[in-house]
Amino acid sequence: MTGFRRKLWLGFGLWLPIVCFAIDSRMVHVYGGWYSCVYWFVAIELGLFARYAWSARASEFERGALLAAFSLGALFALVTAVLLAPMALAGTFVLIGLLGLVPWGTFIAFSVAAVQLLRDHKPRNWLLQTAGAVTAASVLLIPPTLWRRHELGIAHAALNELQTHNHHGRACELLVLLPRCDRRELPLDYARKEELRRNLPKWIRQHWRDALRSVGSMTD
Repeated sequence: MTGFRRKLWLGFGLWLPIVCFAIDSRMVHVYGGWYSCVYWFVAIELGLFARYAWSARASEFERGALLAAFSLGALFALVTAVLLAPMALAGTFVLIGLLGLVPWGTFIAFSVAAVQLLRDHKPRNWLLQTAGAVTAASVLLIPPTLWRRHELGIAHAALNELQTHNHHGRACELLVLLPRCDRRELPLDYARKEELRRNLPKWIRQHWRDALRSVGSMTD
């Protein structure tokens, strides 16, 4: 890989994703209620990519783990790129809109890393590589899945307080436990019940659509 191609590879595989997620955490909030799960996944992916970029040498176990991680990372980047395509096209002339094109480059960067691992013709221990792949997939996917169930449990409990007991204060107490609960968007003064009645259901719909689909529609 030439010096220029390596810079592009590192730029789209490591540095630009870090910039995008830093901006997203402050301004855009692309992933909404999936914030915690996505950031766990992305942090590990970028860490493994940095490790591979620093030194391509890897044991058989590490090779399997990296191959699985980069394959999952490429798939995630591709899905993100497709989902952000409308925003990227609409904001072509705006910096934030252009950042929506970064996942396409990240998809290519992670795919290149996976192909490089596949083309390594050294003797291979498939048992160790499989163990590494299973370990990497488990670390990347199982904790976010369990945390997501925990977050949905909180969201369900808050919705139940609203639907069954019309208890807006208790619903707020539950929702502020969620990492993506922006306190600036939620009126936490329980005495302002009319404002809560209007704004809290709207906030839940915006950030927890999957929870709403699970428990049914909610009346204002």
